Amino acid sequence: MVSGSTNEIGREFVRQFSEKGFNILILDTNEEELKVQAEMVKEKSLYPEMQIVPLTFNFKAADKWQDYEELHKKITEITKKQDVSVLINNAEEFDPFGPKIHRAKDEDVLGNLTINTFPMVFLTHYLGPNMKERVKKGDKKSAIINMTSYYSEFSVTNAPLYSSAKAFEDVFS
Repeated sequence: MVSGSTNEIGREFVRQFSEKGFNILILDTNEEELKVQAEMVKEKSLYPEMQIVPLTFNFKAADKWQDYEELHKKITEITKKQDVSVLINNAEEFDPFGPKIHRAKDEDVLGNLTINTFPMVFLTHYLGPNMKERVKKGDKKSAIINMTSYYSEFSVTNAPLYSSAKAFEDVFS
């Protein structure tokens, strides 16, 4: 499963997994981009049985844990025949405010913090236990890959929210 699947890094993860024949659940905010991505990957796949399922979710607006509980239910329904073996936490938005955060609307600040922290925390929270259970059974492996940024390593004056959120994700990971 790849969140933020339509950005550059997400697209590359999807491409790499599809080349290995993985079934892939792709999540992002733009339904049309997801459909196009799914069609392109399926067309190029060497594995006709490979499934790629797009799921639209507005990470920026999902600022309550209940939003992720609902998403988890949808993911569980989609993956009931096959569990999630790899979770790529890649949803993000670069800081559009820069040093002018004092001029940003409250909902925009909340949205930026939400998309840069909540998906990683809640997707790990809801999907992690089942992934861990796969490993305990002894015959399967699982991985959670959290994408952060080199911006997490130092304070970036032109992107204070983004670098702070990425530092949080780095510590969380």
